[in-house]
Amino acid sequence: MQRWRTLALILGVIALGGGVIRGMHYVHQRRIEDQLSAIPARILAGMTLDQKIGQLLHVGLSGPDMDPTIARQIGQAYVGGVILFARNIGTPGQLLDLTRGLESASMRASGVPLLISVDQEGGRVQRLGPELATHFPSLMAVGRTDSSSYAEEIGLVTGHELRRLGINLVLAPVLDINNNAANPVINVRSFGQTAEIVTRLGLAYNRGAAAALTGPVIKHFPGHGDTSIDSHLDLPVIHKTRSQLEELELIPFRAAIAEGAGVVMVAHLLIPDLDPKHPASLSTAIVSGLLRDQLGFNGLVMTDAIEMQAIADRYSPGQIAVQAFRAGVDILLVSGHDPRVTAEMTRALRAGFVSGQLSLEDLDESVQRQIRYKLLQGLFFEVGSHWVSSPLIADHFRKQLELADLRYRIINNRYARQRTSLNEAVSEESISSLGEIYDPRARPAGTDAVLFYRSDSLSISDGTEAQALRVQQFRQLREFFQQYRQEPEHLWLVEIEEADLPIWNRELEALETWKTAKEQESGLSFGPIVALYPGNPFLGFQVPQDGAILLSFSRTRESLLALRRRALGDRPILSFTPGARDTE
Repeated sequence: MQRWRTLALILGVIALGGGVIRGMHYVHQRRIEDQLSAIPARILAGMTLDQKIGQLLHVGLSGPDMDPTIARQIGQAYVGGVILFARNIGTPGQLLDLTRGLESASMRASGVPLLISVDQEGGRVQRLGPELATHFPSLMAVGRTDSSSYAEEIGLVTGHELRRLGINLVLAPVLDINNNAANPVINVRSFGQTAEIVTRLGLAYNRGAAAALTGPVIKHFPGHGDTSIDSHLDLPVIHKTRSQLEELELIPFRAAIAEGAGVVMVAHLLIPDLDPKHPASLSTAIVSGLLRDQLGFNGLVMTDAIEMQAIADRYSPGQIAVQAFRAGVDILLVSGHDPRVTAEMTRALRAGFVSGQLSLEDLDESVQRQIRYKLLQGLFFEVGSHWVSSPLIADHFRKQLELADLRYRIINNRYARQRTSLNEAVSEESISSLGEIYDPRARPAGTDAVLFYRSDSLSISDGTEAQALRVQQFRQLREFFQQYRQEPEHLWLVEIEEADLPIWNRELEALETWKTAKEQESGLSFGPIVALYPGNPFLGFQVPQDGAILLSFSRTRESLLALRRRALGDRPILSFTPGARDTE
């Protein structure tokens, strides 16, 4: 109990901004780093060439168990990390057994723990189910709150929930600025449309995740926001000069690097002004030149998944491995689980090192960077490695993990006292109105509200029945427009999805023509239409003349419920304008 009181006191003083405490922390951190600084070279000295090459490869696995394939990848190819997907994740107990098994296998094979990563951005990109980790809304929803505190708390909560399940690297936050309305792959995954909001909230998220000792990965360098092509499907080309990139795309990355970012993911996209031949992930000019030499980044550089068609259609796995390493990449991310792919990459790299076409000195530097990162993240401590048996080091990481757990519980308890949660608070505050401010209090007095909800939506719950006097389910959006014509005097709330775009725009135009004529004929004022929309707001949905389209930027359970509550609430809902970069 005394330990927790002491930690709570320290946390409180830090929260108050005590300069002395910050100074003490800095000195202590430097002592830890000094003690760890000589270890990477000593570990490296005992590694074979194959073990060094293996550290460059981070691979996927086929299912939820330690199958023979991944056991061989770890035991014989000595891979440096594993990336998890939904196919690998079941219950908390299963996942913890899996990550512990993976780490144990790696320690037996090479004596170096694995970086175990996962995409858990929030919104539509979440690999762990809500029973394992909080399903926060998308980063654009977080951006709409304009709250650095929320972003940092989400980073810490996400990081802590992953770390306690054995995942030590989160492939977030996205630092792309969504400055192209036609972007098919980033859009709501970005914090917003300006460098200011993306930088401020992105750095806050980084601080939170790092405090939980779960390494954040900033992505997708040098910026994937101004594309109209999904790099999973083809190679995007960005026709911008270096000075243009400096004015926008590079701002969040430069700031994160200056604040000590540890891992950068490089995108598969072509920027002819920087390198007319190679995608960024394979470009010496971009990785070694721009990222390392000019921006001063000295951490780990990883590729986006090599199976993405942007490069997989143009290079073989062996070519990707050689060119990426030559460019300055430390980690080749192989999201699939075909051992032939990693075998080809290993052969190509080994041949390059043996022949002298690839630098063994560069390999040693890269492997030491990865070992150093794993040391500083406490991975050697967690697996009980003899390299970190010093009482000072052990006590440091133990307290770091305890402090993260304490901060996690403080966050949850604070919101619980307010009868809410961090997730609910962010989801509520992120709700926006497409194009114009919407005030739900402005509807005509006495107007009944009807919720027209999708058959595949979440169940009617959380008091919605009491607020919306009637609820009605539908399968096809046309049913809503037919029903409105029969009972136009109500306030209609209708849930819509991205696939509804053509029907919505066409039917809404026809309905509003009919509505105007009917109102003139009858002298009545018909009820407004308010669409509840969780999808990409950049697609071009028409806003009802009398009504609104309310946005949640996410279809998590909390986001959908927040849409319903805010539509019937007592607070104005701020506007969101796609393409507006002068203000958030």
